[in-house]
Amino acid sequence: MTAVRTARSPRLTRIVVIATTAALAMSMTVLVPVFQATADATTAYAVTATIPVGNQNDGGSIAVDSLTHRGYVTSYDDDAVTVIDTGDNTAVGVHAVGSGPVGVAIDRFNGQLLPMVFVADSASGKIAFFDTSTSTVVGTVSLGDNLPRDLAVDPSTHTLYAVGSTGSTTTGGNGRVSTVDDFHRSLSSTLSINDSLRRVAVDSSAHKAYAAGANNLWEVDAAVDRITSLTASGTTSVAANSATHRVYVTSDTGTTGTLSVFDDSTNPLITTVPVGTDPEGVAVDTTANVIYVSNRVSNTVSVVDGTTNTVIATVPAGLSPKAIAVDSTTHTAYVINSSTNTVTVISRTVAGAVARVSGSDRFGTAVAVSKTEFPTGGAGAVVLARGDDYPDALVGAPLAAAKDAPLLLTTGAQLPASIKAEIQRVLAAGKTVYVLGGTGAVPASIETELTGLGYVVTRYSGATRFATAVKVADALGDPSTVLLATGTNFPDALSAGVAAVKAGGVVLLTNGPTLPAETSAYLSAHPGTVYAIGGPAATADPSATAIVGSDRFDTSFDVAARFFSTPAEVGIATGLSFPDALSAGALLGHVAAPLLLVATSSVPQSVTNYLVTVKGSVLSGYLIGGPNTLNQSVADAINTTLGG
Repeated sequence: MTAVRTARSPRLTRIVVIATTAALAMSMTVLVPVFQATADATTAYAVTATIPVGNQNDGGSIAVDSLTHRGYVTSYDDDAVTVIDTGDNTAVGVHAVGSGPVGVAIDRFNGQLLPMVFVADSASGKIAFFDTSTSTVVGTVSLGDNLPRDLAVDPSTHTLYAVGSTGSTTTGGNGRVSTVDDFHRSLSSTLSINDSLRRVAVDSSAHKAYAAGANNLWEVDAAVDRITSLTASGTTSVAANSATHRVYVTSDTGTTGTLSVFDDSTNPLITTVPVGTDPEGVAVDTTANVIYVSNRVSNTVSVVDGTTNTVIATVPAGLSPKAIAVDSTTHTAYVINSSTNTVTVISRTVAGAVARVSGSDRFGTAVAVSKTEFPTGGAGAVVLARGDDYPDALVGAPLAAAKDAPLLLTTGAQLPASIKAEIQRVLAAGKTVYVLGGTGAVPASIETELTGLGYVVTRYSGATRFATAVKVADALGDPSTVLLATGTNFPDALSAGVAAVKAGGVVLLTNGPTLPAETSAYLSAHPGTVYAIGGPAATADPSATAIVGSDRFDTSFDVAARFFSTPAEVGIATGLSFPDALSAGALLGHVAAPLLLVATSSVPQSVTNYLVTVKGSVLSGYLIGGPNTLNQSVADAINTTLGG
């Protein structure tokens, strides 16, 4: 192997799914257990890691980005933010952000993969804009007399809410709620509240914010500059679930803590749930409808079922746990321990929750994968590619991850009925469908059909498959990592796609062992880390870091071993054809899992070796595709390897 163009260590993750690349007929959609770690299907919550961070004596906050698998932890005393990798649970950098940083929030613009992080500098009365692509502060917004303590963002309107106070204990109405246009970096309004404001949360569906004060919970409707007081005395923190329109407020009575549940459509108090002593933080796993409450004096985290409003688990945390955040794609909570300057990682595991994901054909399987990724709809976009040829779709996984989108397949002059129905289920009218390839791949008639359904259509296409790949890369901004793979065959690029998502990069194509002019020009214009996945790509660019196995299966193993570690889940797939793995790439990118390829009737030794290495962390798995592409002998082999 040759040296990397610039030093950048690949990140690792805890989740692995192996996808099937079936080409022709699949079975009907089924859910079949593959491997289960315990005898019964139960849900458990446990501490899986502890991460050292900056000084937390005077409080801090945490925000987690599920697409890039990064967490951001503020430190008031250090005037800094610690960046953590939530894949391998390590601190990867400490960066100066301003004066007295406390609150932190995340937003991204124009579907970019790398987000902008906003930090409340409470000592200076400003919000700092932290660019994660350069790890530098690129601007600030002054909030006047508001010394902000906490931030929350409505990503649908790019509205940032900052709550704090004037710092005066004698001035009446010293609480402040500032709203900021985070895209244009401008202060929109500041409202006064006669309360000491501590935390804020947003229901992005209702476009309302909720501020927790020492005396009340306050509903903020920025559209009409209206503040409404809700009965919830002595509040300490607040979280909102935009999917269920529930607001969760913690309070401390001195002897025990409570979690109050409000319906934010009409604001009635639904119920009150006893939790631990002195609850200081609350966060919601929106996809599982589970609420986490950190109890500072009890040194525990209460896990609450959002459907039954009952405590279903109490997990020991570190000393004096306060702020908490959740990654809803991996069902993992991150809790700041203020007395030990650490973050406790709490993982959710479901024994026996493994399934075969498949449909009656390649389009049905794509739909099944989409439903697995977005069970209740709510995708940010849809990526659409030709399903009977692979070149344009090979580069779709990073785009799908950046757009929070499934990758669906089409053919012919009209959308297949199942694909049309799934687009309408998963994507609201008015949102964007990204089409990969020219009209020779996806006809203009399909674009017209999509427009007629009320969608905006954006097509990325070039004169060649190599040029199309560059168009997609351009749409993702200026990533610092490129994974090269041959565009004249599919297996290497399938493995590369999900790894590119994990690395925050893109996939570009080579013409077998030759570097096309379009690809060469992009690399020259975007210097950074370059990996060559597979032998042809390594020959095309000898200066790249080569990741090459003896065959397509070994290469997929090498990619997984290089970019991913300690998986919580695995899945299985054939590497002999492409359609299912194309769609699976979007799902795998969404959960930061690698793509491993197997044969239809057997598991290559390299993949078996990998599973042996990681089986201590594996709890469940998936087969993606029907038994015509992955038969029962493959499932049996995986069960034996992981269960032995």
